[in-house]
Amino acid sequence: MKGADRIRVLSLNSHFDKVPLWQCHTTSIASLDPAWHSKSILPKFLGLLKNANYFDVILFYHDIRLAALFGTLRCIRKIKSRLVFQEFWFDVAHRCLPNSNVLDELRRSISRLLHKVVACTMDIVIVHTSEETKVYSDYFDVPNSRFKFIPYFGYPDAVFYSWVKQSKDTNPGYVLAAGRNRDFRCFVTAITNTPWRGIIVGGGSDRNEIDGTLPSNIEAHYEVSREKYRSLISGADVVVIPLHLERWQRALGHIGMFEAMLMQKPVVAARTFQLTDYASENEVLFYHPGDARHLREQIQRIMQNEAFRNRLVQNAFTRVVNEFTEENYLIRLLETCRDIMGKKASMKS
Repeated sequence: MKGADRIRVLSLNSHFDKVPLWQCHTTSIASLDPAWHSKSILPKFLGLLKNANYFDVILFYHDIRLAALFGTLRCIRKIKSRLVFQEFWFDVAHRCLPNSNVLDELRRSISRLLHKVVACTMDIVIVHTSEETKVYSDYFDVPNSRFKFIPYFGYPDAVFYSWVKQSKDTNPGYVLAAGRNRDFRCFVTAITNTPWRGIIVGGGSDRNEIDGTLPSNIEAHYEVSREKYRSLISGADVVVIPLHLERWQRALGHIGMFEAMLMQKPVVAARTFQLTDYASENEVLFYHPGDARHLREQIQRIMQNEAFRNRLVQNAFTRVVNEFTEENYLIRLLETCRDIMGKKASMKS
């Protein structure tokens, strides 16, 4: 793309700086200021303000404070750049945990305010499920068109973990339940009094809910490294994504599901909006959220039917590597930047 067709995008997300497609169509903030990511919010804000009008689009990433501050300034000062925000993480279904305190709730109130400001001042906010466009639109009282669903992608290096095979004779496989803020109680109920060995990989808040309640055939690990997380997935017979129906809606689960699919592990998941954009019954076995009996039945279907299991695994692997790729994600993200500038040319060139 040349001349009038090209738009100038300033990216605050350095994760893709080495990807040729991204290099071709964006300017990384780190190329303008190598020390950017080590700076506090005020120097970042001033540096961004200095460079803003040289770019058509500024692509914010994850830093909700910086985006809220800059978005507010744009409302009171003439800044021509369009604003796009990635990684909008706010759980509208949050509930108070048993050990939460006034400080925790104050942090949440501040977070809610910052997310509200971003939702009101950005031109586009990127989300990773189609349902989130309505959820956030209703919650923050902004137009549905403010939010743009772009499917996320699987990390292809997960494929290299698929060679790990556990010996059934010396180290039996297990059913793994993975993720943070999951419905692990449902998983525990489903696995209790079965011949299956269960492993839970959760976050710190999950420890508070399930520690001391596990039967002898289930073990739990919390806040593990990415390396250990992947190692545990690679050794599993079945990977379960036990999402809540109405709690912890921001815990989407697609990353864990993609990891399992790329390692060619069968997946059983709660049928909730978080995953239905990414998988169908052709790739994943769904169970009714919170229904431990149904979860147990679905695990058993996979355990007892090798041909069925292999078909699900192959379908899932094929869909991820063809549809949910980093390149497809970046193309859609860049085309979104072009759309808000009224440009329609393809980003593949």
